[in-house]
Amino acid sequence: MKRTIKLFIVFAAMIGFAMTACNTTSSHTHGYNTTYSNETNWLAIPDGLQHEADVLFFYPTTYSPDLTTNPDAPVISPLDDAVMRTFAKLAFAVRATAFATVADIYAPFYQQVDFRRIDPDELMNVERGAARQSLFLALDYYFENYNNGRPFFLAGHSQGSIMITFILDEYLKQRPQLYAKMIAAYMIGYAPTQAWLDANPHIKFATGADDTGVLISWNAEGPGSIGEFNLVVRDGAVAINPLNWRRDETKAEVAENKGSFLPPDPAHPTDPSQFTVKAGIADAQVNLARGSVIVTTVDPEVFAHENKTSFGPQSYHSWDYEFFYINIRENAALRLEKFLDK
Repeated sequence: MKRTIKLFIVFAAMIGFAMTACNTTSSHTHGYNTTYSNETNWLAIPDGLQHEADVLFFYPTTYSPDLTTNPDAPVISPLDDAVMRTFAKLAFAVRATAFATVADIYAPFYQQVDFRRIDPDELMNVERGAARQSLFLALDYYFENYNNGRPFFLAGHSQGSIMITFILDEYLKQRPQLYAKMIAAYMIGYAPTQAWLDANPHIKFATGADDTGVLISWNAEGPGSIGEFNLVVRDGAVAINPLNWRRDETKAEVAENKGSFLPPDPAHPTDPSQFTVKAGIADAQVNLARGSVIVTTVDPEVFAHENKTSFGPQSYHSWDYEFFYINIRENAALRLEKFLDK
């Protein structure tokens, strides 16, 4: 589905503001219709299949109501919230498109939590309510009507990656015949913890560039964030290097970065149609103690997330995909090739 996107307001701040088998034809969640037979409840549905696999993409937090003018805005968004949908399209344009040459992309709208009004310790419990329910309805519809036995990727960012945790530790766990078709899950911008992996031994974290049926995750930060609070990098976090696909602390220099997806002026992002692939600007090194990927070759004054209270002084949360855009694309192609070889 081709989409023309006109509106682009404070892009990096807004879409990075995230930690910033049943019939669904008559289902409702939190009072809002979540009928996924209605194509308007999908951000993206392919206009004809072009590839041998699908990707299900889950956008980051785009629900951030203005509480000054709307103090009674619900903590959990309506599925049809106009602002959420607008900024979900922007996130799709610069992140989901990393997979566009590899797989056909499906992206459901789903109900989101305004994380600003949730205690971080309660976030996952709240997410397991309406947000999870609307997501599972979308998955039911996708597998019953669109998938047709095709292999698939999962891909998300931030709150979208929290949705992937529910898919892996519940939805697909209960449906092993579907899990067997998963090529890989790119759970970017929200770190799994080793404790969570230990509690879910059916979930395998990637160990290299071409293993399949695995989980892949990282959070990009500058060295100035080590030791500082970051909502999406929890104690015991686990990460893989998005340039050399190693789990150890072997550094990947910027020369290994095949290309970043950037606007003309990263300090003042504009319409995503102006984003282009440029020479890779980010190096990458896993910090095992921190559980994140440290980037040293970008200017934090330009790229660091503006919400330093929630994300720390040098978080590159808004650029987790864009910094490593072509490496993600080539890695997905490699994993698909290996999956099909099996």
